[in-house]
Amino acid sequence: MTLFQPIFLSIWKRKETKIYLSIAVLYSLMVLASTFLPEKSNFMRFSSDSGYLFSASTVAYILINSVNDFVLPSLTLFLLSYNVFKGEAENHILFLYKDLKRRDIFVAKIASLISIVLIFLGLFLVCQFALYYGRLIHLPIFSPNFWNSDSAENAAFWMMCWVFIMESILSILLAACLSLYFGKGVTLTASFAFSLGLSIFQVLGGAFLYFIPAGYFSYDTYTGIGSLIVSLLGSTCLTLVYSSILIVLAYRYFKQMEY
Repeated sequence: MTLFQPIFLSIWKRKETKIYLSIAVLYSLMVLASTFLPEKSNFMRFSSDSGYLFSASTVAYILINSVNDFVLPSLTLFLLSYNVFKGEAENHILFLYKDLKRRDIFVAKIASLISIVLIFLGLFLVCQFALYYGRLIHLPIFSPNFWNSDSAENAAFWMMCWVFIMESILSILLAACLSLYFGKGVTLTASFAFSLGLSIFQVLGGAFLYFIPAGYFSYDTYTGIGSLIVSLLGSTCLTLVYSSILIVLAYRYFKQMEY
């Protein structure tokens, strides 16, 4: 895709991208700082009962789940997506691509934003594992093992990584769609509503879980690699359904938009 590289580089240089990626580093630094706080402090502290020892993959699962529930990364990603679509049109930056196919521009923008999400996840995992083996491993409740002896916890790690990607893709597409049809206020408000909605559906449980990417995996019902594959497929298929609707709506407006 000839357009991917220049569009990706333009997105890479944005301050919103730098803020978004910096969260991956700062979050791990916050966890690192919490290990030096007094034992009575509960701020971002790990606790263990009955001699349980955390593994690196289990800690990664916990932290990815935590940062995924954190509003700031979602808000920043929504803002970045808004500026990439509506912001560039309002600032007449898209005029530079006036002789190119709208479909190619649209696809390159989506692919570039997804690439930023993958970089975020990779950077977050690198920082987390550096934190684990540089600091946490020296504390009594952490083991030197990368994988947990419980295969369900290892499966939860893979599922959480996948859910993070799926929910981030939905965030990008939802922000793109709302930014084109509405304004910045609606788009940023939607970031809070989206995060809140995911959390509420998880709390409600039951049939509501099948409406969110994270709802297809349960630690209690995990029986082996087969159930993990089913969970991954369920999350993926749901994301594809939502994504298809958002892509159609967003592209319908984008292809007719004046620069």
